[in-house]
Amino acid sequence: MTKGLTFPFFGKKIKTVTQTTTIPITTVGALLIMTIILTGTTTTNVVNVWAGTFPGPNGQIAFVSLTDGNDEIYVMNADGSDQTNLSNNDADDFNPSWSPDGERIAFASDRDNGNFDIYIMNADGSGLTRLTDDPADDFNPSWSPDGEKIAFGSFRDSNEESNNEEIYVMSADDGSGLTRLTDDPAIDTFANWSPDGEKIAFTSDRDNSIDEIYVMNADDGSDVTRLTDNDADDLAPSWSPDGERIAFASDRDENATHEIYVMNADDGSGQTRLTNNDADDFNPSWSPDGEKIAFSGSRDNNEESGSNFDIFVMNADDGSGQTRLTNNDADDSDLDWGTNTSSPDGDGNGSSTTTSQQASDEVISANTDDNTDDNTNYNTDDNTNYNTDHNTDHNTDDNTNYNTNYNTNDNNHDILGFLIDVVECFTIHDEEFSDDVQLCLYGVIDDYFDNVDNNLNNDNDGRDYNNLNNNNDISSNDNNNNGTSSQET
Repeated sequence: MTKGLTFPFFGKKIKTVTQTTTIPITTVGALLIMTIILTGTTTTNVVNVWAGTFPGPNGQIAFVSLTDGNDEIYVMNADGSDQTNLSNNDADDFNPSWSPDGERIAFASDRDNGNFDIYIMNADGSGLTRLTDDPADDFNPSWSPDGEKIAFGSFRDSNEESNNEEIYVMSADDGSGLTRLTDDPAIDTFANWSPDGEKIAFTSDRDNSIDEIYVMNADDGSDVTRLTDNDADDLAPSWSPDGERIAFASDRDENATHEIYVMNADDGSGQTRLTNNDADDFNPSWSPDGEKIAFSGSRDNNEESGSNFDIFVMNADDGSGQTRLTNNDADDSDLDWGTNTSSPDGDGNGSSTTTSQQASDEVISANTDDNTDDNTNYNTDDNTNYNTDHNTDHNTDDNTNYNTNYNTNDNNHDILGFLIDVVECFTIHDEEFSDDVQLCLYGVIDDYFDNVDNNLNNDNDGRDYNNLNNNNDISSNDNNNNGTSSQET
């Protein structure tokens, strides 16, 4: 029985992780969702809000390939096109893990001192930064959903008597704040962060000397819960973007090869087999939209070339539609599917557009004049003028008057002005969905869409609708919402 997933063709122990992201419904999450809805219905690309949301658009797949004679980090589009070597050096580079925003990749490499450490680089291979520097091997990086931390496996607690791998967490910026999460004589590896940031799934042989899937609290490693329990190896957990399921590899069935399974993330129930063949299938990684699972498979074994792993993709629901993405004589494996950070109308197959996004941000910043009296003028290069007057009277006696004037030209919606008012709803009330917050949001939303409808129906573009002020009287006694139709909805 293979322990720790040692691939003979790699000649070393390979640790594989995947990264999936989503956000909880918090204040920031709600604002992002609203922005996504609005930007999807306008012609103005105000700000990139796709990354870090679920469902997210599918970006590139990072993977390890031996195409150039040693293990390198590659990326390719979701259809297998444009395969590009990012690491380009004589060392071995493994375990690529996309950051939640799709702009960076964490990975393990032995390029500096012969042992493996954790590095990060930009999505185009630039900006290399070393995060760990220890005589022991560090593998298997996994980003937290907020992009602030990285979990990884390390052999730094091993000794002559025990080859012991434990799971640690550190800052994604500089490797500081190192914290050990597991403390067990067994091998703990394949860390994978839950989309809500609260749990980490991992593989351990702590109970029966057989690899099983566990979850623990991400902050301190407490509350370890076992999800699988059988006589076979279950390893390489990968959390679905919505946090409801975990994909993993197991050799439990009759053909004694590893296959891809999924199970419910809360208790391990509903374990379902997705692949069924005589080859080994490893390294499941969910697409950011949650509809597909990519994996590596050795389906082209032959006597002449031996094992040959390639990257495949299939439907996450039932394993149907299995499609091969790579096809060469070298091994392609150890993959992670990233989020697309191109504009919302992109095709989802493009590479991370960090440079484009920065340029977009610079244009927005250069053409935006923010005044502290809440009177804001937005001028953009396409000769579109957004004039927004925010006249808001917030009274402490729970009788609140919201007067908002959204002026639009060329049928473009004043999204920024709308979002400013949404933010104000939270800043003047509790940062929870209290009645006051909800009523405030309803008023802002009504104002926005009333003005949009009137603007679209008006033949004279650019007219100011100063008479569209919506007055919402909020009473803490009867909780009525006067003049706010969205409350009834």
